[in-house]
Amino acid sequence: MKIRFTMRVADYVRERAWHVSQKLEDCENGDIILSLTVNHLLEFKRWVLSWGNDAQVLSPDSFIQDIRQTLQQTARGYE
Repeated sequence: MKIRFTMRVADYVRERAWHVSQKLEDCENGDIILSLTVNHLLEFKRWVLSWGNDAQVLSPDSFIQDIRQTLQQTARGYE
């Protein structure tokens, strides 16, 4: 799984150990990409969503679709 975090929260993400498999990649614009190898995405779904606009799932595609669907359903509740 890969998640891009905005520059606004990059230092906080960098300071913590989120998972034993984590790898960090700095982006030129100050963002950071966190890569993890996990068996189940369910536990990470709420965590990713808790970051709001400061996190964007980059892979895997199935997780991107799951997050997109959840956000669309949530947005419909505010129409």
